Amino acid sequence: MAAILPDTSTLLQDTTFSSTTVKRICNRSFVLPRVREEGFTPPSAGHWLMLPPEFDYVLAEEPTRVAQVILEVMRQTLGRSGNGPDGRKEWAVVSSRHFSRKGLMQQPHAAVALKRAVDAGYLIRRKRGRWYEYKVRWKTCTDGP
Repeated sequence: MAAILPDTSTLLQDTTFSSTTVKRICNRSFVLPRVREEGFTPPSAGHWLMLPPEFDYVLAEEPTRVAQVILEVMRQTLGRSGNGPDGRKEWAVVSSRHFSRKGLMQQPHAAVALKRAVDAGYLIRRKRGRWYEYKVRWKTCTDGP
């Protein structure tokens, strides 16, 4: 193994990384430098999302993983066209494995974060066949357009 990776320490060579860890390392090594150099994808090129103003407080006060699961549900619903309010999707099937596959966090951490987001009242969950669907819990506004 040392012949293959001569500059890598023995400890690192003997370490087995999960697929989530590998994806996070790749994101940190390739995606973030590209964003820093080129900027973010403009709204005209993809799934763009407007965040509610209260989300700033979620980012400031909740654990990162809870904010990530809320944001991903927003992306999978508000960030997609569908037959819900304002022509957007209302519900999204998002599993703990979804976060692992994206390289955002390990599956057990995602399961805990989803549960906390539901228990705290940020998200609503319902059973849909074998899966759960999630949606953002919106306040009822009487002063809208």
